[in-house]
Order: sequence, then C-alpha cells, then structure tokens
Amino acid sequence: MKKSISFHHCREDFAEKKYINFLFFHLGIAQKIDFSIRSHL
Repeated sequence: MKKSISFHHCREDFAEKKYINFLFFHLGIAQKIDFSIRSHL
C-alpha cells in the first residue's frame, strides 16, 4: 500500500518537473523572439 502511494507521488513530482521545464522552454523561446524583434527595430 505504501509503495503505490510513493509511486504516485513520484509520478506527480515527475509531471510537475516536466511542466516546469515546458514553461522555461517556452519562456526561453519568447525571450529569443522578443530579442530578435528588438534588434530589428
């Protein structure tokens, strides 16, 4: 019983990390686009 709870928690933690990485990835792209737009102006 304890094993399944810890496994579920681990999966949740993994999903959270994946989501955070996804956010940072898109923030990075947004910053690059913003930088390229500013350099063109």
